Amino acid sequence: MRDIGEQLALYQCSSSIHLYRGQLMSNEELQTLKDSIGQLISMNSFLSTSTNRQLAISFLQSSTASDGLQQVLFEIKADPQLKGIKPFANITSLSYFPGEDEVLMMLGSIFRLTDIHQGDGKVWIIHLTLCSENDHDLKPIFDHMQARLEAGKTSLYSFGQVLRDMGKFDEAMKYIQRFLNELPRNHQDIALCCHALGVIADEKGNYDLSLEWHHKSLDKWTRTLKPMDPRLADAYNCLAVVYRKKCDYVRALDLYEKALVILRRAFNDDHLKIAMCLNNIGVVYYEQKQYSQALDYYQKALTMWQKHLPANHSHLGAVYNNIGEVHRYLGQYDLALKVHNLSLNIYQKSLSPQHPDLATTYENIGLVHEQKGDMRQALSYLEKAAAIFRHALPPTNPDVIRITQNIERVVSKTM
Repeated sequence: MRDIGEQLALYQCSSSIHLYRGQLMSNEELQTLKDSIGQLISMNSFLSTSTNRQLAISFLQSSTASDGLQQVLFEIKADPQLKGIKPFANITSLSYFPGEDEVLMMLGSIFRLTDIHQGDGKVWIIHLTLCSENDHDLKPIFDHMQARLEAGKTSLYSFGQVLRDMGKFDEAMKYIQRFLNELPRNHQDIALCCHALGVIADEKGNYDLSLEWHHKSLDKWTRTLKPMDPRLADAYNCLAVVYRKKCDYVRALDLYEKALVILRRAFNDDHLKIAMCLNNIGVVYYEQKQYSQALDYYQKALTMWQKHLPANHSHLGAVYNNIGEVHRYLGQYDLALKVHNLSLNIYQKSLSPQHPDLATTYENIGLVHEQKGDMRQALSYLEKAAAIFRHALPPTNPDVIRITQNIERVVSKTM
């Protein structure tokens, strides 16, 4: 299968073009952009845009701004004749979403932020100009993402993974399912696809479906891989995550220990996957209210990730968020806020503004303010979290239900 990057280059637009993208953006991220006029910014994902300005505006009209989120319209100038740019192409004929006049811009595209102003209807207009990748200074993060995506080779599977990173779970599932359906019956990547679909189902809160996919991948890998293959550790780790969310802590810890045995035999003691496993074990202890053990595992994971990951990688945001939760439950509210804000700063740079992990950090900051008695601040952060959760997840998702209950509780305290 020809990779998506090559397809974009093959169908590259031939002349200068104006592109548009409407979305919601947090006040904090908008302010960061306002402070960055004239500077270069990079996109840590594929960027879906439209040649139809009115279509982008209509998307905004269907999205509701709140105290924590603003409506923004990106207006992008892109010249395909410029040397050193990432490819972009009109993919309307290939898209799952016909009628959107969609132009897809490659992962890692670099833009100069030229202006921000408020237009009609209180929509913020953000003007970007596509620039050469040789101009930017954020190379560590994008080099890391490039390596993650199979040295830049981007199949439907890895494109689906990027969509998952953006929090677009339904779209991600469609692309990976399509990739799976095109594979021969006994292809080695079937297990990989089942594994990925299990992860997405987990993130959507469908834990039973997630277990079904993960057990399929584990069954296939168990029959085809050696007993100490690291992919088995990935399967054990992801199964453990779901069992933990179903409060089956004994089974979760048993699976994590199986994963650690394999990972420590396969890699050095400070490998990235070992760090993830340690972080996840910390979550199990945290949920069992064993806070000192949880903090110990989180700190070990943080130390490993800091050695190997870019400073703004989302894994660091995750572990800072976890550490902040421990400090909140220990009554160390100022320390909790400090650590949660580290998480927030990283997530705002590494994740889509609509990603549920960003919402989780907003929620946790709100809960700390609630504990400190500042209900106005608490409600502000909880509403930011709710806007993202409700945008990305169905009403029955546990995260949506929980954030609604938290807001109702805080509102009752203000009456």
